[in-house]
Amino acid sequence: MNSPQRAIPLYSLYGEKTPVEDTEFVHIEEIESRSSLYDWEIDPHSHANLLQILLISEGHVHVEIDDQSAEQNGPCIISIPAGVVHGFRFSPQTKGVVISAAHDFLNMRPNPADAQTLHEVMHFPAIVDFANSPGRFKTAQEIAQAIFNEFRWPQSGRSMMFDAYIRILLLQVRRKMVLPHERDTKKNYRRTVFVRYRTLVDDHYKDKWTVPDYADHMGLTENRLNRICQTFTGKSAFEIVQDRIMLEAQRFLIYTKAPINEIAYDLGFHDPAYFCRFFKKLSGQTPKKFRQDKAD
Repeated sequence: MNSPQRAIPLYSLYGEKTPVEDTEFVHIEEIESRSSLYDWEIDPHSHANLLQILLISEGHVHVEIDDQSAEQNGPCIISIPAGVVHGFRFSPQTKGVVISAAHDFLNMRPNPADAQTLHEVMHFPAIVDFANSPGRFKTAQEIAQAIFNEFRWPQSGRSMMFDAYIRILLLQVRRKMVLPHERDTKKNYRRTVFVRYRTLVDDHYKDKWTVPDYADHMGLTENRLNRICQTFTGKSAFEIVQDRIMLEAQRFLIYTKAPINEIAYDLGFHDPAYFCRFFKKLSGQTPKKFRQDKAD
């Protein structure tokens, strides 16, 4: 991982440049289906808005995460939060699957207790060895197969099934996760700042804090905060605030029957017409059309 951060490719799925904008995006594939195309070596890269979970049942993998590396045999689970630079070198014929989900996917169904429990695994990478827990790994494999089935044959309630299955997998990782003791040292400073910023945005986006407000609260310059956000997401600090407002707007539109005017006011917009323009600019749809499409 000697390349400068700005030179590290930012992908949707590895090798694909089209950005993932769907907040309910979920994808699953066998490791060999993509890795074998690249001689079983995936160069260091990151995903701006994708959480990835790798279940490796057989084989060996050399893992690079930011500036650290590790060797791991299957069975294991590796979780890679959005924005984390990572690369893999698999032994040929490694068996397993890669599950990719939009970072905001689980946030679409907010539950404070769930959010607290999953906070660590959603924001910090983990490599979990299941060699001594074959029963748990078998359960994880069965869940991955269920996700595969839902992915191949869409049925009603598909999004809710993905949500439940992915939460269970993340909990399996969280229960065995060893938290990095050095996370607040200099080498992990940027990620710590980025996670703190996202947490502050969650707490204050309705209060109409500006980026200078966040930067001042964190004791950073606005430029420094923007550079850190760009490193992990390819977006500015301002765009991350806008994305958070959009996420909440989408929640209201999908899960409540609140009038659009009320949603606008609740989100801090004094003019519902401006909210509609804001929503269409970011999503390509009016709030009314978005709600109708999600109801179909």
